[in-house]
Order: sequence, then structure tokens, then C-alpha cells
Amino acid sequence: MDTRDVETYYESGVWRNRRPGCAPFSSGGPRLRQVAIGAEVARWAQTQHIIRDATGAIVEAHIYGPGPFPPRSPIETVRPTTDA
Repeated sequence: MDTRDVETYYESGVWRNRRPGCAPFSSGGPRLRQVAIGAEVARWAQTQHIIRDATGAIVEAHIYGPGPFPPRSPIETVRPTTDA
């Protein structure tokens, strides 16, 4: 994971956002609010937004790319597959 990436995760009963190796830059409120904040920061940084569930497993990873008119939606979404 790049140090510019954004991660939304659950810790101590609270949803939070952080960059790897840093303290959380936002926390509190419902999961959806924190996912939206994390996505917006990832768009600004033109980087990856990783979303973890309450157990810590990665459930989604959205990649926001550079360009003169960067997309509001991710250019790629990666969802882990379950081997069942």
C-alpha cells in the first residue's frame, strides 16, 4: 500500500479514515459517511481507497486516476473473491 492511499476501517467501535502509517484524519459517524470522506480524499490525491469491514478484511478497493478531468467515479474497482 502506498503512503498516499486512503483506508477506511473500523476500530474500537468507531469507523475511521487514515493514510498508512499515520493517525486517523477523520472518525465517527456511520460507515457510509466515513467511506464518502475517504473516497473524496482519494479523488483529491488521485490514489487508491481501501475499504475494510469490521473484521479488518478488505471488501473493496477503488482506484482514482490522474488526468486533466479526473473521474468522479473510480477508474477501477477491485473486490476480493471468496474461494468457496
